[in-house]
Amino acid sequence: METKLRGSIAPMITVFREDETIDEQRTRDHVNFLINSGIQGIVVCGSTGEFFAMSIEERKHMTELVIDEVKQRVPVYVHIGDYRTMSTIELSTHAARSGADGLLILPPYCSCPTTSQVMAHIRAVAERVDLPILLYNNPGVAGIALTPQEIKKLQIDGLISGVKLTGASLTEVQETIHLCKDTNKIYYGDDRDVLLALFCGVDGWISGIQNLIPATCRKLTDSALAMNIPLARAIWSAMLPLMRWSTHVNAEREPHWLSLIKSGLRLLGRDVGRPRRPLSDLDQRMERQLEVLLRNIESSVSDTAEHC
Repeated sequence: METKLRGSIAPMITVFREDETIDEQRTRDHVNFLINSGIQGIVVCGSTGEFFAMSIEERKHMTELVIDEVKQRVPVYVHIGDYRTMSTIELSTHAARSGADGLLILPPYCSCPTTSQVMAHIRAVAERVDLPILLYNNPGVAGIALTPQEIKKLQIDGLISGVKLTGASLTEVQETIHLCKDTNKIYYGDDRDVLLALFCGVDGWISGIQNLIPATCRKLTDSALAMNIPLARAIWSAMLPLMRWSTHVNAEREPHWLSLIKSGLRLLGRDVGRPRRPLSDLDQRMERQLEVLLRNIESSVSDTAEHC
């Protein structure tokens, strides 16, 4: 089935109260912030949405909440990946009943199943729902990655409509495009080489940073997909200090990307709560660094818009 996603896509955060329950109103507010900022698609309960810290029932609740608030203004894809095949099927059928436009599926994590077992897992879902399915190829989370050739096999078997590549080299991105672009959509899921990935021909960019600076991410994506190389390079140059800082962590693995997004939104005047523990906010020193980076990117992108 054809996927409706293209362009700048946000795997949205889940907003929690101080007691770590889901804050429905601020979640709805964030949906509207993303759409009003130009985001072209939303993914619910992905890694940025902290699916790993949520129960099955909470994930279902978030699915219903976001789909209700979006009101078909942009496509909504639901991440339904779980270790157990039965719970993955449960989440997928619920997403279909709730009105999702498609599904994102992370391979079963932790135990590193074989390729044939991963294929069987995805097939079990595809046989139960009539929705486009995107493979979430993220070895950093799942512990395994399918090769471009294995992704092509999933495509040939009619099991997926596209793939989100996170943690893939540009060589792997280009090979996947070469093998699969004829009928599948290819999305880039990292921050560090997104400009080059967009120039290579991916269909869109799905990244947590789009929760923090969605309007800027949309400008970069639009200009790169349109092959407006001078404008895209200028916008990327303005974004680069933030992207470099957020992806080059120190020896203590700081800053944590999810802490960065939620702390950054609060610095911009949008209190979206904290991640669920054991994650936490950035410390004050890092918040000061982030505040400077966000202030600079805002002024630099404004200058870029005036001169390009």
